[in-house]
Amino acid sequence: MKDVQSIWRIAKRSREADEPVDVSSKRAKNYGQKRVDVDLSQMHLIPYNNRTTNRSCAEALHVSKSKLHKLFKEGLIRRHTNSLKPYLKEENKKERLRFCNSMLDPQTLHSQPTFIDMQNIVHIDEKWFNATTTKKNIYLRDAELEPLRTVQNKNSIKKVMFLCAHARRRKNGGHRYFDGKIGIWPFVKQVPAQRNSRNRPRGTLVTESINVNKDISRSFLITKVIPAIRRVWPREDAWKTIWIQQDNARTHVAPNDPVFLEAVAQTGLDIRIMNQLPNSPNMNVLDLGFFASLQTKTYLKNDRTIDDIVQNTLKEYEDYDTELVDKHSVAETNLIGLSDENVVLAWPFFSVLDEIHSLFDDALLWPRPPDTALVLPATAANRPYSAMDTFTMPLDPPPLRACLRMDG
Repeated sequence: MKDVQSIWRIAKRSREADEPVDVSSKRAKNYGQKRVDVDLSQMHLIPYNNRTTNRSCAEALHVSKSKLHKLFKEGLIRRHTNSLKPYLKEENKKERLRFCNSMLDPQTLHSQPTFIDMQNIVHIDEKWFNATTTKKNIYLRDAELEPLRTVQNKNSIKKVMFLCAHARRRKNGGHRYFDGKIGIWPFVKQVPAQRNSRNRPRGTLVTESINVNKDISRSFLITKVIPAIRRVWPREDAWKTIWIQQDNARTHVAPNDPVFLEAVAQTGLDIRIMNQLPNSPNMNVLDLGFFASLQTKTYLKNDRTIDDIVQNTLKEYEDYDTELVDKHSVAETNLIGLSDENVVLAWPFFSVLDEIHSLFDDALLWPRPPDTALVLPATAANRPYSAMDTFTMPLDPPPLRACLRMDG
């Protein structure tokens, strides 16, 4: 109202003085708060530890938090979530390169280099599934009371270790005839209760976790994993060698374990064990994202006992959409430069391609005779590979392979 009244008074005075009515602003053109220019060219010199929060980053740049927020909205500053990665020694990197080298299909080297499909690989791994988390985000109404979650010791939340086995799903003309699920099994046992409690009398069978050692791992591998593979494995591939890929945990069974070999001989299948590369959890599709996704689904349940954890985890595994498993694998590949037509299969193998580019210049990896050298095209991962980047094929490569068509 004050602005309207002032404009009205100015108009009245101008009419009384028989002057043109001019109610435009009398302020100078360059008025108001001046824009503060921030020099971001030296931002990379600020230590990362001083750029972890808005407050610390604003102090390091000598600007206000509101100004920093405006820069973020304008796209001049972006937020990045950084995760710790396994440290790879030089020998680990060379092992990864040898691993990539071993999975190339020798029959395609002189035409279109490809990696075979890994359909005969079964990934197995263990994981603890917890009943709940110490912190949980919950959406409430404005007048709704906050829930009270209690536990006797937050460092001893109930949990159960599971062994999971998974393979690639198979499709035939768009129809899925094998979902890749081999099985998931809890490391639990039922023992009689030692004393009475308000929940059950003495002698009632209660479920307890099992301490996993090499004997337990061997027992589960022979009595659960191998029978499950024999039961669900596609019949048309039963003649192929089936490789069980495991990590390098001390409790795992050795590939030449005599008890394991004897159990496999009774199945009529050619099942073998292989260990994945050291410091390479991203070589296992279960660690890439499947376990985390499955644990998130189990958190949606109300688990109070070990039996609840076992029952809900088994149910979520049965209901899990296996198409998400391939998405977990593709998310770690970083092969953005490959189109859908070029990617035949994206499984955990692709994450090791990130290491290849830094190793091609190492002339000590292998000798490079012209008759065995392979020239890679410059399309993988949008990296500018030189046309002379080569590495040699071993004479007898191990059968663990992946499938990727790399078009030049």
